[in-house]
Amino acid sequence: MKRYPVISLDSVVHADVLEYLHSLPPCSVHLVVTSPPYNIGIDYDQHDDSIDYDKYLDWIYMVWKECKRVLVDGGRIAINVSTVELSNFRPLHYDIREQMKRLGMTMRAEVIWNKGYRASKTAW
Repeated sequence: MKRYPVISLDSVVHADVLEYLHSLPPCSVHLVVTSPPYNIGIDYDQHDDSIDYDKYLDWIYMVWKECKRVLVDGGRIAINVSTVELSNFRPLHYDIREQMKRLGMTMRAEVIWNKGYRASKTAW
């Protein structure tokens, strides 16, 4: 396993998420903020963003499992996700909520952005 340097506050780490999380000790993080890949075919350098949806859910579940492992008791995870496959509606947020529930996490809040049709087709 690759060893990552200890980071300071206000740092950004560029690494494979599972490798990096595996390198952290248990109960060492207070807040995880993430916007995971949505598995909609974006051309990332080191991530296949167009795998089978069930395989994607298996992968993202491993990420959540590791996030929970590194969180201190009472720690929080903030996840920014969107609906995927508009033509074949897949409520990714719901699937993630169910995964977190399975891990014993408690949902504290939900923010819904109603961006409307035009906003969903723009860079912002």
